[in-house]
Amino acid sequence: TRCQVNTTGLWVVTESCTLEGIAIAPASVLVEEDVTLTIASNGFLNIDFANHELKIRRRGQIYMHEGGRIQ
Repeated sequence: TRCQVNTTGLWVVTESCTLEGIAIAPASVLVEEDVTLTIASNGFLNIDFANHELKIRRRGQIYMHEGGRIQ
């Protein structure tokens, strides 16, 4: 399943999905329990870490293919 990224506010990942292409997080990103956010080899998640954060709840995870990025 492809990820649907919010264009405003907190992005809560509630089901496992794959991020392909470029996604600019408008605020913080939260990966819920038992959910996997996969970053494809062409995936790029841009988060403004000076003002927002990436949170991963217990048993949640991020899997990044070679070439995928979070910045």
